[in-house]
Amino acid sequence: MPRLTVDLLARCTGHATKRRKDETQEQFLAKVTHLYCSEKGLEMIENLHYCRNLSVLYLYDNQIETISGLHSCHHLTHLYLQHNSIFRMENLDKLNNLTKLYLSHNSIQLVEGLEQLSRLSELHISHQNLPEGEKLLFDPRSLKAIVNSLTILNVSGNRLASLEDIGLLVNLEQLMATDNDLTSMKDLGKVLSRFIKLWKLELNGNPLSYKQKYRDRVVTMCHRLESLDGRDVNEMERQFLFSWKAMRKARQQLTIKPGNKSHFEEIDSKSPRPPPTMPPLPARQPFRLHLLQQKRKRQLMGLIPAAQFEAATVAASEAPWQSAMNFHLPQIGSDRLVSLAGLNPQNELPRYDLLQNKESKITTLPPLLF
Repeated sequence: MPRLTVDLLARCTGHATKRRKDETQEQFLAKVTHLYCSEKGLEMIENLHYCRNLSVLYLYDNQIETISGLHSCHHLTHLYLQHNSIFRMENLDKLNNLTKLYLSHNSIQLVEGLEQLSRLSELHISHQNLPEGEKLLFDPRSLKAIVNSLTILNVSGNRLASLEDIGLLVNLEQLMATDNDLTSMKDLGKVLSRFIKLWKLELNGNPLSYKQKYRDRVVTMCHRLESLDGRDVNEMERQFLFSWKAMRKARQQLTIKPGNKSHFEEIDSKSPRPPPTMPPLPARQPFRLHLLQQKRKRQLMGLIPAAQFEAATVAASEAPWQSAMNFHLPQIGSDRLVSLAGLNPQNELPRYDLLQNKESKITTLPPLLF
């Protein structure tokens, strides 16, 4: 099993730091600031007390199961432990100057042990090897300790159904939460509304990212968003979507809510009389006869006795579609003739003419309007 010995440490310093001929190995390691110990098959972190000025430590792609041996690394600012077999976040309390912590692709189930990392600005803890049906959990005490400093968070691929647990990280500027189980746009909006500094967001691979108008709705949730799922959000797109959102909100406010009455409904409810309605129209043929009786009766009653006028009306109703129906009214005299014409099949409008004798002028009454 490979171990992180003093000799291996000396070989992992890179080309930036060179050992002088008159330096001992301990003296050389004491001034080292960067160690490149990745892909060495290591299972344990040890002997780092020789590197008192260490600021950047690369330990990714190993087989490390426990975070240990870092108690003397007070100047450490960057720690790369991704792609290992770490089960728990521990022994980080001495790293007061740590700003970037990479723990992706491990087996961590709970984000914890960050109470002393008040300067931590980046936390990468994506794609943990979790038990079936489990999701990544967050210790509120750890999140409260880094609420003022953390600006970049990567929690992708951890079966998260909600981002509510990280909602108190109000200073986030970049959030990567791809390949989770986020489904509710409403819950997402509540959380994103707290991230007033957020300008980069990645949510692709979640169920909600396939919903209609997903991009439009997410852009309007973040006022400073510049990048969504790797695509830039330009100023023109942002202004258009915010205008669309404002118009939609105004339209919803104008909509009458259930239970509320409009101005006209209130007037109708206070009125003692029912609203006016039109009477039902009679059938076509009786309606025409009705007009015949009402209008012609007023015009002809002065010339024709009522009894004979009614008889003519009955005759017209018995054969209304004949081209003409003539009957003589002897009471008027032989010099006058009243002709009651039937309906004209071409115009579908009846004409009723009052004909006088040849010596007098022909008088034509206006047609009935139906």
